Amino acid sequence: MANRSTPPQLHDKERELRREMGSTIREARLNLGLSLQVLAAQIGYRSYRPVWLIENGRMAIAPEKLPLLEDALRLPPDTLFWKEARCRLFRLGFDVDRILDRVEATAPAPPDPAALPV
Repeated sequence: MANRSTPPQLHDKERELRREMGSTIREARLNLGLSLQVLAAQIGYRSYRPVWLIENGRMAIAPEKLPLLEDALRLPPDTLFWKEARCRLFRLGFDVDRILDRVEATAPAPPDPAALPV
């Protein structure tokens, strides 16, 4: 059931992020020449359906499957972890993009390299 206090655009953003993550997974799978069924078996699913749902942005990845999926797809560690974390934060009502914008706006400027001792 959707959280009524969460603005609809956040749900839209979560869906968009899930589709982007699904595209990343699909592209990596196809680049390796893996079928849905083979990838599903490699990460412990009995059916290809969960992988299809993930690739189409319709299902979240179970946390315990993230490292298995990254290994099977030869993705750098935590590639999918951070994408999934972002989706879950949006689901909870956190506008991650706005938070990051605020952090960048309030972060101190890096020191001038010319002013650093040699």
